[in-house]
Formats: sequence, structure tokens, C-alpha cells
Amino acid sequence: GYCDESTQEFCKFYEGKSLFAPLEKERLIYSLTSTDTHKWSPSGFALIRGDRRYVVSTVEPPMLFDVLEDQGEGRALKEEKEHEFFRGFIKENPHLERVYKKSLKARVD
Repeated sequence: GYCDESTQEFCKFYEGKSLFAPLEKERLIYSLTSTDTHKWSPSGFALIRGDRRYVVSTVEPPMLFDVLEDQGEGRALKEEKEHEFFRGFIKENPHLERVYKKSLKARVD
């Protein structure tokens, strides 16, 4: 198969779900501006779950938005419990963790 000794480290991040299976209602989607092989500056990523979008960038602190109520992402949400959900996912991924730590040092004007 695709996952053998040479790809075991890579394959552990994928659960092997069918493309034809119904999507999970609360699935987590993430999008990155840079990876280990593609360097963009500034670095950042977005985590999306349901109507929540958690935006992390090296140029500003992390922010959480309700994309149904605030499509222009002008009002960041302060709900700590929701922030913690996304932080938990970030801690499991070294690349996301690296960008997240840099975002905590970002200057706020």
C-alpha cells in the first residue's frame, strides 16, 4: 500500500477516509500560507470549523471570527473555550505550533 516503512511518519496524519463519504458536520479544515517546502512571508494559517474561523499570522495575534455573522471578519470573538479548541489542534502540529508562537509576539497597533 501507500503506507510502508518509508512513508509511515507521513501516513500517520491521515485517517484514510473515502472522498465519497458524507462530510462530517464539524470537520476541521486548515489552510496554510507556508509549509516546510514553500516559504511565504508572512507565515500564517486559518483553521475553520463550522461557522468559526481561527486566523493565525506572524504579523498579528491570533483571532477567532464567526463567519456567518461577520463575513468581513471585523469583530474578533473573545470566547476562551472556543480559542482553546483550536489551540489544542495547533499543539498537535509542529508547523502550526511554530507559526502560532510567532503570532503571540506580533505587534498590535
